[in-house]
Amino acid sequence: MKSELIVYSLNRWDAALKTLDMVLKEHENDIVRDATIKRFEYCYELTWKTLRRFLLLRGVECNSPKQTFKSAL
Repeated sequence: MKSELIVYSLNRWDAALKTLDMVLKEHENDIVRDATIKRFEYCYELTWKTLRRFLLLRGVECNSPKQTFKSAL
């Protein structure tokens, strides 16, 4: 069950990265800039939360993005 959650999280992360990549290929304007920022924020959140789930499966407690990235390194 827990490994299925990791796979689900990785699939969501992959989809989010694809949407970020799509918006990065658009011509620059204010709307594209705002969309890029939002999609980056979403990717960042999914990244640290997916990594946190992976670390928790290995017994590493992480409660913040900074702590999660430090533990992963």
